[in-house]
Amino acid sequence: MDSTFRTIELSDPAYEQDGLRYITVKTPNLKGRGDITVWLPSPELIGPEPLPLVILLHGVYGSHWAWPLKGVPTEPLIG
Repeated sequence: MDSTFRTIELSDPAYEQDGLRYITVKTPNLKGRGDITVWLPSPELIGPEPLPLVILLHGVYGSHWAWPLKGVPTEPLIG
């Protein structure tokens, strides 16, 4: 299966904080670069069942870092 991304760059886990991982992809669908921030719970919080997916949209003038770096904590996501 061919990837739809020309390149994928992941942040180094040694420099990540609070479970946040930064991803940059390049794809013809975006006509360039797309930046994504995901939150990964610590391994001890992950059980055998699938994890829910929560998508936080930032709006037209925001960026992928708007939610985590403007004061929205990840703690409420831990159930």
